[in-house]
Amino acid sequence: MRALLALLTPLLLIGVACTEPASDRPTVAGINTPAPPESGQPQLHAAGDTLWLSWVAPTTDTTHALRYAAFDGDTWGPTGTVAEGGDWFVNWADVPSVRTLPDGRKAAHYLVSNGPNVFAYDVRIAQTDDTGNWQDAITPHDDGTQTEHGFVSMIPWQGNLMAVWLDGREMNLDADDAHDHGSGAMTLRAGLLDAEGTVRASFLIDDRVCECCPTTGVETKDGLLIAYRDRTEDNIRNISLARYDDEGWSEPYTLHDDGWRLDGCPVNGPSLAADGDTVVASWFTAAENEPRVYAAFSADGGRTFGDPLVMDDDRPNGQVSTVLLSDGQAVIGWHARTDDGNAYMVRRVTPAGADGPARVVVHEMPAVRAGIPRLVPFDEDLFLAWTAAADGARRVAFARLQLP
Repeated sequence: MRALLALLTPLLLIGVACTEPASDRPTVAGINTPAPPESGQPQLHAAGDTLWLSWVAPTTDTTHALRYAAFDGDTWGPTGTVAEGGDWFVNWADVPSVRTLPDGRKAAHYLVSNGPNVFAYDVRIAQTDDTGNWQDAITPHDDGTQTEHGFVSMIPWQGNLMAVWLDGREMNLDADDAHDHGSGAMTLRAGLLDAEGTVRASFLIDDRVCECCPTTGVETKDGLLIAYRDRTEDNIRNISLARYDDEGWSEPYTLHDDGWRLDGCPVNGPSLAADGDTVVASWFTAAENEPRVYAAFSADGGRTFGDPLVMDDDRPNGQVSTVLLSDGQAVIGWHARTDDGNAYMVRRVTPAGADGPARVVVHEMPAVRAGIPRLVPFDEDLFLAWTAAADGARRVAFARLQLP
């Protein structure tokens, strides 16, 4: 199916002054996707000469399917289906994913309810075999509790797959309150899966973390690096990091002491991008009731980071994405409020600081709880996917961004 380009469609109006020279304006082109109406929960994964889009599509009033398609910069390949079911946990923030692995296979995860509470659900991970067929999905955790398990990051590691997730086995959900997150400590755990889906090793990374913020992970020159929102006993919710190498997982350490104290979960995770020893992190904080989006650079694989660089201290909502460019610069994207409503913004940044202004690239962005936008580099451009809403209907929106 030929990709249909619609430059500057109503959902994609550029938020720059008309007096700005055309050469200084970002270009945004909307692209139709194979996702049918009422689909949502988009994810993007770029690998080589292919960009993969995945989404969750309703198949009946009570069932959903995790589907995906490859984009080569011009056309979409056929749509594939990982799995379909009627007992799925479908949520705006805890989103399934599909990614490729270095050996050409694919891995995917989705979420299945396991109890009467809305937030009681399990992780399912599936991988393709050497013929490209999806194997039976496995559950990487074996605690058997009717509690929350989700916010998964999957990272290849030496022919295996490292899966990291939030694990609520130490929490107590109220069965009489179907929407209660429960009490106790959310944990961060990981499992190392081989190509057949066998869990070769299990790990407890952190025994107290934020209850419902997305995790993120990357491969660096010397190992894996993950970032997540932590939580102390007095509810300080800074971003923490942990590294994995042949010696195992490191002790968690703080990215930056924001000092954000919050009694509830903000549902706002960090983002990482890496190339060798260069790592860029971005995150949202509202310490002292001052919302900000920060970025920071590391030159040693994430062991240490420079001072945080302010991307937006006006009215950001967070839900950040991090893109590392080939020239060593980065682009940070985030959801924000403007005088005209919700928008999606991007800004270039170098280790020395922000490079140019923050730019609105999508107007009429839905409220945060419509879904988390995804920004990735591909084909020398940037691509953005999000759940758009108009006239009471929703769809997966997709666009190519070219920044000046």
